[in-house]
Amino acid sequence: SFRSSHRSAKYLPTSTVVQCRHSMQKFEDLKAELEKQEERHVREVKKIQSEIEELRRRVREYEETEPRSIGFNDSSTDSFVRTVEWTIKNFKSEEKLCPKGTPMWSPRFKLAGINEVRLEFLPNGREKSWNGFCSLFLWCPPGTKIRYQLWVGSFMKAPDEDTYDGEVGHGHSNFCPLEPEIDLKNDSVTVGCNIFEVMTTYNISERNLSLYAWPLQHWVKKEAEVLENRGVKSITWKVKKAREVLAR
Repeated sequence: SFRSSHRSAKYLPTSTVVQCRHSMQKFEDLKAELEKQEERHVREVKKIQSEIEELRRRVREYEETEPRSIGFNDSSTDSFVRTVEWTIKNFKSEEKLCPKGTPMWSPRFKLAGINEVRLEFLPNGREKSWNGFCSLFLWCPPGTKIRYQLWVGSFMKAPDEDTYDGEVGHGHSNFCPLEPEIDLKNDSVTVGCNIFEVMTTYNISERNLSLYAWPLQHWVKKEAEVLENRGVKSITWKVKKAREVLAR
């Protein structure tokens, strides 16, 4: 004979099933709401970041276009300014805002008889700078020929001589390792520039006329040389072994 057995299936009460479905639906709703909130949060963060970048851009734009140069009211006094120091305070906080390739700009200033001078400092260097090295550049108006020396902290580069033909800064992409030059006690970095000699060229559009202006120190030096030699009445040049010299 063939026997078969059958066990009756156990079913949850209808009320329990309804509660489970309700809980699952509530969970899905909460999950969907959380995802929406995360999306809103991401959008808000991006918006805030965009606003911060726009503010930074406006600040940089203002600093780059602000026409006033810091200096003495008497332009003749500016002609005797030969050294500028720029101390960047709260440096660690400022450095975090300047990743590689992002510069800090000094205020515009006047020195050695020229206006619209500024320093461009990149604490983390340019894109192709060596790791750990900072970059420093001097910006001057077009037509300026200048011999100068840049420094960061106690590190000084050898003097440079450059001519500014347009809107461009001159200096060094791999200036020096930055870490040893940070003043940890005061959380600051001081960068600066010594000016040795300046000549400015002014190009006049009419008839291709160019004017060359030397700073006041240049003429004072020349006048001092004249005064120093004012007692000289004549100059004699004696050529020894003239026959040999002429035979060459």
